[in-house]
Amino acid sequence: MTPLEELAQISEVIIAVVGIFSIWFSIKSLKKTDWNSSMATAPSITLNCIQARFWLSDKPQGGGSWGEPTKYLDPSLKYITFALTFSVLNQGRGVALSIISPKVQCIATSLVEDIRIPVSMGSNNDNSESFEVHITEQHDKWLKFMEGSIDIEILIDYTNGQGNLFCTSKWTAKLKPFNRENERLWIRESGKKIIDADMKITYR
Repeated sequence: MTPLEELAQISEVIIAVVGIFSIWFSIKSLKKTDWNSSMATAPSITLNCIQARFWLSDKPQGGGSWGEPTKYLDPSLKYITFALTFSVLNQGRGVALSIISPKVQCIATSLVEDIRIPVSMGSNNDNSESFEVHITEQHDKWLKFMEGSIDIEILIDYTNGQGNLFCTSKWTAKLKPFNRENERLWIRESGKKIIDADMKITYR
């Protein structure tokens, strides 16, 4: 192969590499443009815990007497429900569609109740969207949990208006409604029942 032929072959390789890079860069730029366009109208659902209370009942899902302003709970066979009430807001720029009911991850027995969340939410809402999470266990279980605290994670999945952006709102915290003193549960004061609450939104 002559030097001229070698130079021509090297030139072809360089042109091919440059072409591949140009295509890759164009695709990447297009994806970035699409992503920026989607984020410009991304919804942002936030979960805000607006109330935390507890009550006693004879059955796991029964009503009963309100906990406050009791100072402590002596051992019994009654069920203790610690209930968290959340308001749900869309604080983003776009509409949230296909909103999935809240999912709770918690070591204690939990149930989502009184769900008042529509399947779609615009950025202008009147704070009427809400739901409750009930954590229910008997006294002996609460004693074990209150040697530390209960980790809880609440997730809500949804999409943007174009359906090309998948969103997850996640609220996490440590629950410690009581302090343990031997076999007695002392009720912690307001503002100290929920620890390290955090709210995050991920987009993909």
